[in-house]
Amino acid sequence: MAQLRRRTILTRTVVAAVVATALISPATSDAQPHPDPAKTKRQLDQVRAQRGQVALDAKGLATRDTQVKATVKKLSANVDHQQATLDEAEREADEADAEVAAAAKAVEQGQARIDALNLITDGMVVDAFTHPASDNALDSFKADSLTDVAIKQALFNMQSENDADALDQLKQAHEDLAVDKAEKEDLAAAAEAKRRSAEKALTRLQNALGQQQTFADALEESLNDKLAEAEVLKATDKKLAAKLEREQAQVAAQLRALARAAEAQRRAEAAAAARAARLAAAQGRRAPVFSAGGGGGGGPVGAAAIRPAPGGLARVSCPHGGSITVAGSIAGRVQGLLNASAAAGVSLCGFGWRSPQRQIELRRAHCGGSSYEIYQAPASSCNPPTARPGSSMHEQGLAIDFTCNGGGSIIRGNSCWNFLASRANGFGLYNLPSEPWHWSTNGR
Repeated sequence: MAQLRRRTILTRTVVAAVVATALISPATSDAQPHPDPAKTKRQLDQVRAQRGQVALDAKGLATRDTQVKATVKKLSANVDHQQATLDEAEREADEADAEVAAAAKAVEQGQARIDALNLITDGMVVDAFTHPASDNALDSFKADSLTDVAIKQALFNMQSENDADALDQLKQAHEDLAVDKAEKEDLAAAAEAKRRSAEKALTRLQNALGQQQTFADALEESLNDKLAEAEVLKATDKKLAAKLEREQAQVAAQLRALARAAEAQRRAEAAAAARAARLAAAQGRRAPVFSAGGGGGGGPVGAAAIRPAPGGLARVSCPHGGSITVAGSIAGRVQGLLNASAAAGVSLCGFGWRSPQRQIELRRAHCGGSSYEIYQAPASSCNPPTARPGSSMHEQGLAIDFTCNGGGSIIRGNSCWNFLASRANGFGLYNLPSEPWHWSTNGR
């Protein structure tokens, strides 16, 4: 069970939705040879490129307070690359469409020429029927002089040559039309391929934006949690609280820059999608269906986001004085953990439940007075960045910031940390890896 909890925590931290879609490899049996790591990496890179996604370093994400700038830069560069690819694909598609239009015009002109020549040759047929060549020959005997005969013969020869030329032109026009039609078909096929390429480029851009949004959502959630934790720490460790707030202010700035860039890209994405739909409609094709970009998930809003402590509130006693207020549903387990720590020679105490009212007041001051601004607006949109009320496990009495031996800090490797790391899971409390002092029922 403890292992499952740890996996859940890590999954949230490393943006599982992104990693799961970006890392796909076939299963291998014992009878098969071990895959070549370099080849596997190339294949994964190929898959990611086809999807418009980039590899995200799980280790970097797990400690993203120090890695966020590099990760944002990587994601933004990928989105820029996919946008440039889409722009080029659309340019090529437009050129191909123009070539098809020119070819269609040539076919139209060729057909018009054939229609005109058909009128001429139709007249020739009628004339030949009403004035047969034999009649023209007999006319020579009716001429008054040899001069008249020569003139009539010359006129007859000219008419014959004109008729033959018209027939030759008609034949050539049919041949030219066949060539123009074939060229139009070839150009139309090439244009269709270009359009498909542009549609794929648009999909890759949307995937890149979705991956960027997934990371931003996870980062926003982490920012919110850590700002809430900083508020709690002000009661026990003001220095650490200030440090957390400074770090998260930088994260918030990155998120705001990311949001501005993503908005510009999404406008370009929407324009490209609309263009693809118009082209499809004009050509009688089914419009391509593109998945919507990522975004924040749903959940309780307004005051409903603030859930009461399960089982009410209860106070548990610390071994060497003091107490911790927690949810009644976990009070027995927490008391058991504190008693066990005393038996092991470790003195634990700390801070548990925190009223959400303080957070509501801070949000009203830093974010605005509307219901949306108080309860729903992203923490990064406030000045200074401020966590949403109801988002901290402390507000439900389900998290504890432990102190060590009379108020000291919990740091990895000291006696209090070692005790909690080995025993807390057995009492239903799990650590948030980036904060050794913070333990809760779900590791958040």
